Amino acid sequence: MGKYAMIRASPNIPAFTERDLCCAVSKDDQLLITAQQPLLESVEPQKHVIRPPPKPLKRLTFKRHVRPTVDPNEQLDIAAEALERHAAANLKAAAAIHSASQSLKEATEDLTTERKYIKDRNNIEKDRLIKILGKYQEEVGQHIDAVRQLQANRTGPA
Repeated sequence: MGKYAMIRASPNIPAFTERDLCCAVSKDDQLLITAQQPLLESVEPQKHVIRPPPKPLKRLTFKRHVRPTVDPNEQLDIAAEALERHAAANLKAAAAIHSASQSLKEATEDLTTERKYIKDRNNIEKDRLIKILGKYQEEVGQHIDAVRQLQANRTGPA
């Protein structure tokens, strides 16, 4: 017994002549009709159509390709022109590389000169600081001697 038959057999669901399933669905609803009928009954069998076999393919023939005659000197001229164009392009590229290397060389020389200047300046500053520290050490030494003399004078003639 299917689901629809169980619902129809239930005494709790009211039955109306113009409606099915408690007035919710019309009797002409396609979804309801397909749910009521078994699938095999609702599908019509297809008729088998016998088709004639396909015709055989026509054999293809190809024409021979004939190469056009070309003057070999003309081909050499074309190749020579292409080589000249490529040589000119390579010459431009080489000139650009040379210019870039010269620029890098100059920049390196400038940096080397700047580094030497900074190193020399640092050495001068270092020497100057050493002299200043030496003077401070001398002054501190003199002050220490003066303090010792004062201490000796205090403890001596008491």
